[in-house]
Order: sequence, then structure tokens, then C-alpha cells
Amino acid sequence: LSLASSAHDEHREEKPSINISGSADKFVTPDVGELVLGMQVEDKSAANAQNKVSAVLTAFTGQLKSIGLNANEIKTIQNSLNPVYDYSTKNPPYKIVGYTASQQVQIRVTGEDRLNLLSKSIDLATKNSINTINSLQFSVSPQRMRDVQKELYSQASINALETAKSVLSSLGLRFVGVKNINVN
Repeated sequence: LSLASSAHDEHREEKPSINISGSADKFVTPDVGELVLGMQVEDKSAANAQNKVSAVLTAFTGQLKSIGLNANEIKTIQNSLNPVYDYSTKNPPYKIVGYTASQQVQIRVTGEDRLNLLSKSIDLATKNSINTINSLQFSVSPQRMRDVQKELYSQASINALETAKSVLSSLGLRFVGVKNINVN
């Protein structure tokens, strides 16, 4: 953006200024955890494969509630059934020799005090023949992130102001105000 200066502005003296940056950082403990685990079974029968997976995971999700998880923290995110082919012949059509059924469950907890339920879930999964752990992630909730950002912006501003006053003082100048703020 450029502005044409008026004759009045040409006689106005530009006040000296300095540019100072301030920064702040903070280690934030996660308050959201997400675990995805499941089971995969292969059987000659599609129905048997699917029934085995379903039975184990239904029992498992019931047990998850017994360790303190709420129903809204547990959800099935994937359920599949795929044929298994015998590729030993050189040309198609390949023969179907069985089926692979798989199901994945996502456990998502919020609150630092609930993160320990993820390790308990893994222990429980191991005891229940759950044979895939696909991911375990920790993050910071959006609300907590906003709160931390506000705190850090404030601290960075204070740090910049203290730096500006120190630099100006060492030059025998005094701080008279802020001309521009740029937040990154």
C-alpha cells in the first residue's frame, strides 16, 4: 500500500524508530490421545472370518468400558472382508482359498487424567488376542492450544517491550510508544 504524501507531510519529520522482535515458547503436555487397534483373521469361510473378528472385538469393546472408557470414546472405524487368492498358477483366474476379515477400533480420550486409559487399552488388547496396533498419537486440544497461544503472545510482547526499553536506554533514548505490531 502506498500513499501519496501531501505538502504538509513533506515538512513533517520522520520520528526515529527501531524494530524489535519478541518470542516465547512453552512445553505443553498433550491432553488428547488416540489409539487405533484391531484384529485380522484369515479363514477358509468368509462368514467364519468375519464372525471371529466381530466376536473378539465386541467382547473387547465391552471390556474397554470396564476400565473406564465411555462409549463415545470408542468407535469402529474400519471393517473389511477380502478374498485370499492362490497365485501359484501362472494365469488368471486365480483360485480363492480363503478370506481375510479385519476390523479396527479407535479409542480417543481427552484430558490429561484420561491418557493412562490408552496404555490400559493396549494391555487389555494383548490379553484379548487383538493382533494389530496401527497408531498411538498424542496431541493438544484446540481449546488448550488457543489458551497457550494467547499466553505466548502476551509473553512475547512483554519480552519485546523489555528488549526495546533496554536497547533505547543503552542509547540514552526513551521509549515513547509502539508504532507497529506484527504477530507471527
